[in-house]
Amino acid sequence: MDVIAYVPNKAKQSNRSNEYELFEHYAYMIWKYYRSIIKGFSWAEALVKLKNAIDSNIPEKMRVSKQGIYPQNVVDYLGVNEL
Repeated sequence: MDVIAYVPNKAKQSNRSNEYELFEHYAYMIWKYYRSIIKGFSWAEALVKLKNAIDSNIPEKMRVSKQGIYPQNVVDYLGVNEL
């Protein structure tokens, strides 16, 4: 499922394992969404989008999968994809 959601501040890159894991989950969801649209979309670009979403407190597009976490602050649902 594709959504637009806010990224929590605690998802910042950190040395704490639980915060870093959250950071990776959000980066992965952003990467999966944009990779489905732009085949050459890189992991580095996803990290930039994630950092901008956290720093600017703006919602970001993401692709949620069954295996990952579900964002808590969803603004809009964009549709269902093949999970």
